[in-house]
Amino acid sequence: MTSNSFYEIKSQKRSLGGIHLVGYSYGPNGNIVKNAFYDKNLNLTQDPNTGIAYRLMKYNKLGNLTEQAVYDIKDRPVRNEKGFSMQRSKYDENSNNTLNQYFDEEREPIINREIGAYAEKLTYDEKGDLVLSEFMDENGDLMTSDVLKYAYKALEYNQKGLISSEAYFDANNSPIEFRGLGAHIKLSKYDSLERLIETK
Repeated sequence: MTSNSFYEIKSQKRSLGGIHLVGYSYGPNGNIVKNAFYDKNLNLTQDPNTGIAYRLMKYNKLGNLTEQAVYDIKDRPVRNEKGFSMQRSKYDENSNNTLNQYFDEEREPIINREIGAYAEKLTYDEKGDLVLSEFMDENGDLMTSDVLKYAYKALEYNQKGLISSEAYFDANNSPIEFRGLGAHIKLSKYDSLERLIETK
């Protein structure tokens, strides 16, 4: 697919906020390296809410998305709806996403408003299961999210690889109550068919 048009009915086209069509450009490995917004006359246009006209993406040799940044119609970096202009990501040898960092137009660290932190660090066990999700500040130190109000989440799994425990902590490693749960920890049990039968 090289483009995506918006339709009200088959015989009549309409624009979404001035955007009529999204065009895609692909790299040699088939990854999308650019997507851009166009109006009804197929001229480059921008989202009226964010000012984004196009997005550029980069990948590593395994095809993992390592960088994405957004720009306006004059090729100037702008911020997306989450408050950052660029995201950089790292992966381990198994293609597990281990780090996401966020930057402003000047490529300085900035908070992702959705998670309330400058970065998110992810740790996996030998089976590839996520066991730790940590929020980091601009210096790479553990911080409590301004939005979610916890610093890290620790996960445990049963022998079948199903999440058995999910616990939340502050930046001082003290147990806290995560407001999204209304509790510090969630414990889950499953039956022999791996169906969830109890959460407490």
